[in-house]
Amino acid sequence: MCASCAQPVDPRAFVCLNCGAPLQEPVSTIPPPPGLPATTRAPAFSAPPPPPPAPAPPLPPPSWERGTTQGTDSFTFHVPPHTVPLPAAPPAFPARAASQPDAPETADGEPVDADDRTIVVERRPKAEWGLRLGSGELVRVDGPLLLGRNPAPMTGPVGARRVTIDDPGRTVSRSHLVVVPQPGAGIVLRDVSSANGIVLVAPDGTESEIEPGGELRVADRCAILLGEYRIWIEPL
Repeated sequence: MCASCAQPVDPRAFVCLNCGAPLQEPVSTIPPPPGLPATTRAPAFSAPPPPPPAPAPPLPPPSWERGTTQGTDSFTFHVPPHTVPLPAAPPAFPARAASQPDAPETADGEPVDADDRTIVVERRPKAEWGLRLGSGELVRVDGPLLLGRNPAPMTGPVGARRVTIDDPGRTVSRSHLVVVPQPGAGIVLRDVSSANGIVLVAPDGTESEIEPGGELRVADRCAILLGEYRIWIEPL
C-alpha cells in the first residue's frame, strides 16, 4: 500500500503510479549481473578545482618593418641577390654635338651651317595700282586690302592686309572698304556696309555713290571719298 495515497502498489516499484510518491530508498550502486561478484566502490570524494590558467603574455606591438627575406609581402619587395639588372634604355633623342647645340638639322639629321641656310623670298603679285592716302602715303594694291579706322579681320577676305586710316573726324567706319586687285583689269572696290558709304569721283569731277554692300570695278585714275576722307587711285 502507498503510504501517501493508500493505493495498492507493486512491491518492486520505486514510485507510486497514482501519486508519484517514492516507495523505496534510492541505492547508490547498480546490482551486478548474475554470475559476477559484487564489487565495492571507494567512497566518492570531491577533488579541489584546478587553478585558473595563467594569463597569456601581451602581444608585441605591430611593426611595419619587415626583415630581409627571399619573397614578397604587401609592403616591401626584395630583389633576390642573384637577379641581373636590365640594361639602361637608349635615349629617345640623340644628344646634339656640344660644338653646335642649337644648329639646325636637315632631313637626314645632319647639322647645317648657319651661313648655308636658304633665304625664303616672299613673292607677291606685281602691283599695278596704288592708293594715295590723305597723309601722302602710297599703299600698293598687291593683294586684297581692308581699309578703315580699326579694320576687323573677319569683315574682309581671308589674308587681306589691313590698312588703318587716321581720320580725326571719325567719318570713316572701323571697317569701311575692301580693295581687290584684278590683274590687267584694274581693281574692285567693295563697301563693307559702312555708315557713310563710298563716293567715286571721276577725273572730270563727276561723283557716283557705291551702294552699301555693293562693289564697283575701277580701271582708270580717280578718287574716292570715305565719308570726308579722300583717297586717290592711281596706276603704278
